[in-house]
Amino acid sequence: MDVKTHLIDKALQDSDFKRELMDNPKAIIAKEFCTQLPPGIEIRVLEETAKVIYIVLPYRDN
Repeated sequence: MDVKTHLIDKALQDSDFKRELMDNPKAIIAKEFCTQLPPGIEIRVLEETAKVIYIVLPYRDN
């Protein structure tokens, strides 16, 4: 299971985890995977609605 799938599955099953993930994703990822993300890396967690869908394009160095 990849990182995103793990986080999404857990958030869908645990509302407290979901709230923490949305409030402080960097800390939750560090805790869940026993790792630290480098300074300067920002993570945003967005929740889709019935009327809003997000499409995330991967970073591409031009």
